[in-house]
Amino acid sequence: MQEVIQSGNIVWVMLAVVVLEAVVLVGYWQRTGRGVRPLSLLLNLGAGTSLMLALGATLKGFDWRVTATLLVVSGVFHLSDVRQRWA
Repeated sequence: MQEVIQSGNIVWVMLAVVVLEAVVLVGYWQRTGRGVRPLSLLLNLGAGTSLMLALGATLKGFDWRVTATLLVVSGVFHLSDVRQRWA
């Protein structure tokens, strides 16, 4: 487990779980009309996914600008999520 985390490969496992989560929750919403609206879900998952990718970039030794860019992208997703919730 230590190797999976330190190598950054844990990020790919986490991303697979997030994709599965998105598919299941959007499918549930489409079938029932209940649950989290897809836009809200995707904005929220976009923020979290961007943070995971920033972690992966750091663990893989990418240039600091890649990590910084992913953090900015996460912030944009987060602000968009908050804005649409208050609209």
